[in-house]
Amino acid sequence: MTALRIDVADLLAHRTTRREVALSATVEGLVATAARVGDDEPIALDLVLERISDGIVVRGTLTTRWGSDCSVCLDPIEQPLSLAVNELFEPEPLEGDTYPIEDHEIDLEQLVRDNVILELPLAPVCADTGAPPCVDPADARAEPPPPDPRWAALSQLQLPEVDEGDAATEASGSERRELASERVSAGRPALSRLARPATSERDT
Repeated sequence: MTALRIDVADLLAHRTTRREVALSATVEGLVATAARVGDDEPIALDLVLERISDGIVVRGTLTTRWGSDCSVCLDPIEQPLSLAVNELFEPEPLEGDTYPIEDHEIDLEQLVRDNVILELPLAPVCADTGAPPCVDPADARAEPPPPDPRWAALSQLQLPEVDEGDAATEASGSERRELASERVSAGRPALSRLARPATSERDT
């Protein structure tokens, strides 16, 4: 009898009884699209077997570790995996839904296989392990795009550098010109009266 094959004769003999099971075993062929659990990677099972009217319910957790190559940068990555299980074993199982009880024994290997493979990532990346997002090597080697030709004329313009002192002098000169213009505008009515010829009584 393998480590994952459990004798449950005592549970079948007494309804509403339960038993705790803690064991570790390896299962070969736990492979998804990219990630996999190594054939020599142990899987820890911490379970409770409970007798019910229909059969035996298996509840608990499975813990292991999967490995793969990052689908972006191709670096090797690993990540622990812990998942909850809640499955029914019965004498007349429903295919794809429950598991069989055979000769007062239950085999946990298929339960482990079904649940672990279902939880393995399809396209694992470095960020799945908590690391910063990685960069595709092809993107890292790619040259930056050429500049927009519409901006080529502007890039050739050379703007003169303005010294702070010159800018201040220019500003003060502008202020003086504005002040002089205001004074001239204010004096124009008086000048126009002086320039107008006097009207004699003869002309009237």
